Amino acid sequence: MERPAHHQKLEVGAYIVTLALAIPSFIFAKILNPSPFQDFLINLSATFAGAGFLFFLLNRFFGIETGTFLGNDGPISATKFFKHDFDDLRDRLGNAESIDINGITLARTSNTYINEFNKCLAHGGSVRILIVDPKHPVLEAVANRFNKHQDANKIRREIEQSLDNLETLFSSGRKNKSFQIRLSDAVPPFGIWLIDAGNKNAEIWAEIYSFRGNRDPALHLLPNRDGEWFNFFQEQYEILWNNSTEWRP
Repeated sequence: MERPAHHQKLEVGAYIVTLALAIPSFIFAKILNPSPFQDFLINLSATFAGAGFLFFLLNRFFGIETGTFLGNDGPISATKFFKHDFDDLRDRLGNAESIDINGITLARTSNTYINEFNKCLAHGGSVRILIVDPKHPVLEAVANRFNKHQDANKIRREIEQSLDNLETLFSSGRKNKSFQIRLSDAVPPFGIWLIDAGNKNAEIWAEIYSFRGNRDPALHLLPNRDGEWFNFFQEQYEILWNNSTEWRP
Protein backbone atom coordinates (compact mmCIF):
# COMPACT_ATOMS: atom_id res chain seq x y z
CA MET A 1 0.00 0.00 0.00
CA GLU A 2 1.39 3.38 -0.97
CA ARG A 3 1.94 6.14 1.56
CA PRO A 4 -0.55 9.04 1.36
CA ALA A 5 0.66 12.02 -0.67
CA HIS A 6 0.84 14.32 2.37
CA HIS A 7 3.07 11.79 4.13
CA GLN A 8 5.38 11.74 1.14
CA LYS A 9 5.53 15.56 1.11
CA LEU A 10 6.37 15.65 4.83
CA GLU A 11 9.08 13.05 4.27
CA VAL A 12 10.68 15.16 1.53
CA GLY A 13 10.38 18.22 3.75
CA ALA A 14 12.21 16.46 6.57
CA TYR A 15 15.09 15.63 4.23
CA ILE A 16 15.28 19.23 2.98
CA VAL A 17 15.39 20.64 6.51
CA THR A 18 18.11 18.16 7.48
CA LEU A 19 20.26 19.14 4.49
CA ALA A 20 19.57 22.82 5.12
CA LEU A 21 21.06 22.46 8.60
CA ALA A 22 23.89 20.04 7.82
CA ILE A 23 25.41 21.73 4.74
CA PRO A 24 25.65 25.31 6.10
CA SER A 25 27.20 24.02 9.33
CA PHE A 26 29.90 22.25 7.35
CA ILE A 27 30.52 25.30 5.12
CA PHE A 28 30.85 27.65 8.11
CA ALA A 29 33.27 25.22 9.72
CA LYS A 30 35.52 25.46 6.66
CA ILE A 31 35.21 29.25 6.49
CA LEU A 32 36.09 29.67 10.18
CA ASN A 33 39.22 27.52 9.90
CA PRO A 34 41.12 27.88 12.14
CA SER A 35 38.60 28.60 14.89
CA PRO A 36 37.63 27.13 18.27
CA PHE A 37 34.12 26.65 16.80
CA GLN A 38 35.31 24.56 13.86
CA ASP A 39 35.10 21.17 15.60
CA PHE A 40 31.72 22.05 17.07
CA LEU A 41 30.28 22.96 13.66
CA ILE A 42 31.72 19.83 11.99
CA ASN A 43 30.21 17.64 14.71
CA LEU A 44 26.90 19.47 14.38
CA SER A 45 26.90 18.95 10.61
CA ALA A 46 27.70 15.24 11.01
CA THR A 47 24.88 14.88 13.57
CA PHE A 48 22.29 16.37 11.21
CA ALA A 49 23.53 14.24 8.31
CA GLY A 50 23.48 11.07 10.45
CA ALA A 51 19.97 11.81 11.71
CA GLY A 52 18.74 12.24 8.14
CA PHE A 53 20.35 9.00 7.01
CA LEU A 54 18.93 7.09 10.01
CA PHE A 55 15.45 8.44 9.29
CA PHE A 56 15.80 7.30 5.68
CA LEU A 57 16.79 3.75 6.71
CA LEU A 58 14.00 3.40 9.26
CA ASN A 59 11.41 4.77 6.87
CA ARG A 60 12.43 2.65 3.89
CA PHE A 61 13.33 -0.68 5.47
CA PHE A 62 11.21 -0.86 8.62
CA GLY A 63 8.03 0.76 7.37
CA ILE A 64 8.13 3.74 9.74
CA GLU A 65 6.26 6.56 8.09
CA THR A 66 6.33 10.31 8.60
CA GLY A 67 2.75 10.26 9.83
CA THR A 68 3.78 8.01 12.72
CA PHE A 69 6.17 10.62 14.11
CA LEU A 70 3.55 13.33 13.75
CA GLY A 71 0.96 11.34 15.67
CA ASN A 72 -1.45 11.35 12.74
CA ASP A 73 -4.07 8.96 14.07
CA GLY A 74 -7.05 10.64 12.46
CA PRO A 75 -9.71 8.89 10.37
CA ILE A 76 -8.43 7.31 7.15
CA SER A 77 -10.57 6.79 4.07
CA ALA A 78 -11.23 3.15 3.23
CA THR A 79 -10.05 3.86 -0.31
CA LYS A 80 -6.54 4.18 1.13
CA PHE A 81 -6.32 0.52 2.05
CA PHE A 82 -9.03 -1.41 0.16
CA LYS A 83 -8.22 -2.61 -3.35
CA HIS A 84 -10.73 -3.69 -5.98
CA ASP A 85 -8.51 -6.47 -7.31
CA PHE A 86 -5.25 -8.22 -6.55
CA ASP A 87 -2.09 -7.00 -8.21
CA ASP A 88 -0.62 -9.20 -10.93
CA LEU A 89 1.04 -11.89 -8.80
CA ARG A 90 2.44 -14.14 -11.52
CA ASP A 91 6.13 -13.34 -11.00
CA ARG A 92 5.67 -13.11 -7.24
CA LEU A 93 4.11 -16.56 -6.97
CA GLY A 94 6.52 -18.21 -9.39
CA ASN A 95 9.52 -17.04 -7.34
CA ALA A 96 7.98 -17.57 -3.89
CA GLU A 97 9.40 -19.94 -1.28
CA SER A 98 5.92 -20.76 0.01
CA ILE A 99 2.34 -20.15 -1.09
CA ASP A 100 -0.72 -20.67 1.15
CA ILE A 101 -4.15 -20.00 -0.36
CA ASN A 102 -7.69 -20.64 0.81
CA GLY A 103 -10.92 -19.99 -1.04
CA ILE A 104 -14.37 -21.29 -1.88
CA THR A 105 -13.98 -22.80 -5.36
CA LEU A 106 -10.63 -21.35 -6.53
CA ALA A 107 -11.79 -22.12 -10.08
CA ARG A 108 -10.30 -18.95 -11.54
CA THR A 109 -7.17 -19.24 -9.38
CA SER A 110 -6.46 -22.83 -10.43
CA ASN A 111 -6.83 -21.87 -14.10
CA THR A 112 -4.87 -18.63 -13.92
CA TYR A 113 -1.92 -19.53 -11.67
CA ILE A 114 -1.35 -23.25 -12.21
CA ASN A 115 1.95 -22.56 -14.03
CA GLU A 116 3.15 -20.26 -11.23
CA PHE A 117 2.38 -22.93 -8.62
CA ASN A 118 4.37 -25.41 -10.67
CA LYS A 119 7.33 -22.99 -10.90
CA CYS A 120 7.29 -22.52 -7.14
CA LEU A 121 7.38 -26.28 -6.57
CA ALA A 122 10.05 -26.77 -9.24
CA HIS A 123 12.59 -24.59 -7.43
CA GLY A 124 11.91 -26.21 -4.03
CA GLY A 125 9.05 -24.07 -2.75
CA SER A 126 5.88 -25.29 -1.07
CA VAL A 127 2.21 -24.79 -1.93
CA ARG A 128 -0.79 -25.34 0.35
CA ILE A 129 -4.31 -25.04 -1.03
CA LEU A 130 -7.46 -25.02 1.12
CA ILE A 131 -10.81 -25.29 -0.62
CA VAL A 132 -14.41 -26.07 0.38
CA ASP A 133 -15.31 -29.78 0.38
CA PRO A 134 -17.48 -30.36 -2.72
CA LYS A 135 -19.27 -33.27 -1.01
CA HIS A 136 -20.17 -31.47 2.21
CA PRO A 137 -23.71 -30.15 2.89
CA VAL A 138 -22.20 -26.75 3.67
CA LEU A 139 -22.12 -26.23 -0.10
CA GLU A 140 -25.78 -25.13 0.06
CA ALA A 141 -24.77 -22.21 2.28
CA VAL A 142 -21.80 -21.49 0.02
CA ALA A 143 -23.99 -21.32 -3.09
CA ASN A 144 -26.32 -18.86 -1.39
CA ARG A 145 -23.50 -16.29 -1.24
CA PHE A 146 -22.68 -16.24 -4.93
CA ASN A 147 -24.03 -13.59 -7.27
CA LYS A 148 -23.62 -15.45 -10.58
CA HIS A 149 -25.59 -18.50 -9.43
CA GLN A 150 -27.13 -19.90 -6.26
CA ASP A 151 -26.82 -23.51 -7.33
CA ALA A 152 -24.88 -25.94 -5.15
CA ASN A 153 -24.36 -28.34 -8.06
CA LYS A 154 -22.69 -25.64 -10.15
CA ILE A 155 -20.47 -24.69 -7.21
CA ARG A 156 -19.60 -28.37 -6.75
CA ARG A 157 -18.58 -28.68 -10.39
CA GLU A 158 -16.36 -25.58 -10.10
CA ILE A 159 -14.59 -27.06 -7.08
CA GLU A 160 -14.12 -30.40 -8.83
CA GLN A 161 -12.70 -28.57 -11.85
CA SER A 162 -10.20 -26.82 -9.54
CA LEU A 163 -9.19 -30.14 -8.01
CA ASP A 164 -8.69 -31.60 -11.49
CA ASN A 165 -6.43 -28.67 -12.38
CA LEU A 166 -4.44 -28.87 -9.16
CA GLU A 167 -4.08 -32.65 -9.30
CA THR A 168 -1.39 -32.25 -11.96
CA LEU A 169 0.90 -30.64 -9.36
CA PHE A 170 1.11 -33.74 -7.18
CA SER A 171 3.82 -35.29 -9.34
CA SER A 172 6.25 -32.57 -8.26
CA GLY A 173 5.26 -32.41 -4.63
CA ARG A 174 4.01 -35.82 -3.48
CA LYS A 175 7.29 -37.18 -2.07
CA ASN A 176 8.35 -34.31 0.18
CA LYS A 177 4.93 -32.89 1.09
CA SER A 178 5.77 -29.65 -0.69
CA PHE A 179 2.30 -29.65 -2.25
CA GLN A 180 -0.82 -30.20 -0.15
CA ILE A 181 -4.55 -29.78 -0.67
CA ARG A 182 -7.10 -29.82 2.13
CA LEU A 183 -10.90 -29.69 2.09
CA SER A 184 -12.87 -27.50 4.49
CA ASP A 185 -16.41 -28.02 5.78
CA ALA A 186 -16.67 -24.34 6.76
CA VAL A 187 -17.75 -21.34 4.69
CA PRO A 188 -14.69 -19.06 4.79
CA PRO A 189 -15.47 -15.38 5.44
CA PHE A 190 -12.47 -14.33 3.37
CA GLY A 191 -9.88 -15.66 0.98
CA ILE A 192 -6.27 -15.49 2.17
CA TRP A 193 -3.18 -15.52 -0.03
CA LEU A 194 -0.13 -15.84 2.23
CA ILE A 195 3.13 -15.61 0.28
CA ASP A 196 6.57 -16.39 1.78
CA ALA A 197 5.31 -16.94 5.33
CA GLY A 198 8.06 -16.37 7.89
CA ASN A 199 10.24 -14.64 5.32
CA LYS A 200 11.25 -10.96 5.35
CA ASN A 201 9.42 -10.63 2.02
CA ALA A 202 6.17 -12.10 3.40
CA GLU A 203 2.87 -10.58 2.33
CA ILE A 204 -0.82 -11.33 2.64
CA TRP A 205 -3.66 -10.55 0.30
CA ALA A 206 -6.96 -10.89 2.18
CA GLU A 207 -10.10 -10.86 0.04
CA ILE A 208 -13.30 -10.05 1.95
CA TYR A 209 -16.11 -12.11 0.45
CA SER A 210 -19.29 -10.17 -0.31
CA PHE A 211 -22.84 -11.48 -0.24
CA ARG A 212 -23.91 -11.71 -3.89
CA GLY A 213 -21.73 -8.73 -4.72
CA ASN A 214 -20.03 -8.07 -8.03
CA ARG A 215 -16.59 -7.62 -6.48
CA ASP A 216 -14.79 -8.38 -3.25
CA PRO A 217 -12.57 -5.77 -1.57
CA ALA A 218 -9.01 -6.87 -0.86
CA LEU A 219 -6.40 -5.87 1.71
CA HIS A 220 -2.65 -5.98 1.14
CA LEU A 221 -0.77 -6.63 4.40
CA LEU A 222 2.95 -6.62 5.23
CA PRO A 223 4.39 -7.90 8.54
CA ASN A 224 6.50 -4.82 9.35
CA ARG A 225 3.81 -2.34 8.38
CA ASP A 226 0.65 -4.17 9.49
CA GLY A 227 1.99 -6.49 12.19
CA GLU A 228 -1.18 -6.99 14.25
CA TRP A 229 -3.49 -7.59 11.31
CA PHE A 230 -0.90 -9.52 9.32
CA ASN A 231 -0.62 -11.91 12.28
CA PHE A 232 -4.42 -12.09 12.57
CA PHE A 233 -4.96 -13.28 9.00
CA GLN A 234 -1.97 -15.62 9.15
CA GLU A 235 -3.42 -17.23 12.29
CA GLN A 236 -6.83 -17.44 10.63
CA TYR A 237 -5.32 -19.38 7.75
CA GLU A 238 -3.66 -21.84 10.13
CA ILE A 239 -6.89 -22.31 12.09
CA LEU A 240 -8.79 -23.05 8.88
CA TRP A 241 -6.03 -25.38 7.70
CA ASN A 242 -5.92 -27.34 10.96
CA ASN A 243 -9.70 -27.77 10.89
CA SER A 244 -9.75 -29.35 7.45
CA THR A 245 -9.09 -32.79 5.96
CA GLU A 246 -6.38 -33.88 3.53
CA TRP A 247 -7.35 -34.53 -0.08
CA ARG A 248 -5.58 -36.94 -2.38
CA PRO A 249 -6.49 -37.76 -6.00
